[in-house]
Order: sequence, then structure tokens, then C-alpha cells
Amino acid sequence: AETNTATCAGRYVETSRWLAQRESDGGNGADDAVGRSGVAVRGAWTQASGLFKNLGKFPTNPSNTSVMVHAGKVLALCEGGVPVEVDAKTLATKGEVVFGPELPMGFSAHSKRDARDGTVYTWGLKKPPFIGLSVAKIDAAGKVTGVADMPFPSTPEFALLHDCAMSENYLTFFICPWVLPPANIAGALSGLKSFGHSFEWTNERDTWMVVMRKSDLSVVHAKYIPRFSSYHVCDSYENGDELSVLVCKLRGDRAGLERNFADMYNAEWSSR
Repeated sequence: AETNTATCAGRYVETSRWLAQRESDGGNGADDAVGRSGVAVRGAWTQASGLFKNLGKFPTNPSNTSVMVHAGKVLALCEGGVPVEVDAKTLATKGEVVFGPELPMGFSAHSKRDARDGTVYTWGLKKPPFIGLSVAKIDAAGKVTGVADMPFPSTPEFALLHDCAMSENYLTFFICPWVLPPANIAGALSGLKSFGHSFEWTNERDTWMVVMRKSDLSVVHAKYIPRFSSYHVCDSYENGDELSVLVCKLRGDRAGLERNFADMYNAEWSSR
């Protein structure tokens, strides 16, 4: 601070997925070697190079979406698996962190931390053989203090839920009609097709909104609202008895968005 300077450094989060890719590419981790052997292991949106590397393989965790400090640990997050701890000074990978066996299978990429008491709220797919989503809360010390099922309009189903909105007393979730058709489930689970790209957008369903009370994870509202496509939220706040949520909605074609996500190197984006 006295010299008015700052330093910056970056390191890979050395997940088992990253280590497998490095080994497949020759083991030295050189940037120009990354990917020369193809994709080593299956991910949620990417298939490994070779049919038999995918069959019966569960998608691996890239741990590459966001960073959170909780319970004295610096955590790299992605909904593909449990958090991975990195050293706060060196950024060296320290290993996976499992806060409790009752948590969902994945740990949300954009978990919410309440600055008032340090509680973290997370969500994810339920562990096999169960289907659906669970929401959980973890106190400032890292103890799981509550887990609740996400309500669905009929029967529980596979759903992609990347973000949620947190206000003083509530969590608000939006499950857009991006569904896994029954005909695609076998391919997604067996490894014949990537899990993420097995989902399809449907105009026959609206967006499902769920509001849960943070204190006990009870459901306050669960209802359909007009259909929209969204991955992220901006903010949420309360004013008396009113709850307002700011959502990032897609303006444009959902199919076009998915084409861009499928090949980011050749994606074409508009200024909208």
C-alpha cells in the first residue's frame, strides 16, 4: 500500500479432471500442449474424446465458476461437484471440501452467503437414486443446519438451476422450461450424450418460481410465471410486504444462445 502497487497471480484449480487432462496431454502442463490429446474425461457439457471414455462415466467437476470464502476456507465452486479449497496465499489446490453427507450431489456455482451471520445457502441435484433438487444452509462454522426439497409442480425432475436471488429473509429460484425429455434421460445418464446438451427448451411450459424462507427453508410461494430464459439474477430486496427480484432475461433466440454455448470459439454475439 505504501508504494501504491499491487501484485496479481493465477493458478489452475488442480481438480482430478485437470490432472487427468494434463496426464493425457503428456504430463508437463504446458499451455501449448493442453488438449492436443483430445478431451480426457467427460464433463457436464463436454464429452471425452472416445466413446468408451464416456460410457458409464459420471460428469467430472471443473470447479471453475466462482470463488467464495467460507468457514475459513477459500473455495472454488461449480455445480459439477463439491467445493475445492485453494490456499489463500499461494492459490495451490488443497483438495475437496465436503461439509456434510446430507448435502445435494453438487454445490451450486453461485451459492449465496449472508454477510450478517455468515450462513451460506446452496442447492443442487439430489443424490442418486433420487431425482429433483435440494436446497441447503450451512452456518459460518461449516455445519449443515438445514436441507429441504425443492417443490416441483407435479413430480420431481432433473433441472438446471445455476443461480438464485437472496434478500434479507428469502431465497427466490427460477426454473426455466429447459427440460430433460424422458427420451433423452438414458443417453445423458449412460454417457452416450453430454448431460447438459440432453436438455431441450420447450414452449409448452412456463417458468417455475419458488420463494423459500431463509430461516427454515420453508416454501412461501411456488407458482408458474410467464415463460422466460435466464441463467443469472442481479439482486433481490424487500420493501415492507413486497419482494422485488431483478433477473437477467434473455432477449433473443434460446436455440441461438445454446448454439453459441456449444462452441464458444466460433460463437457470434450481437450487441443486444
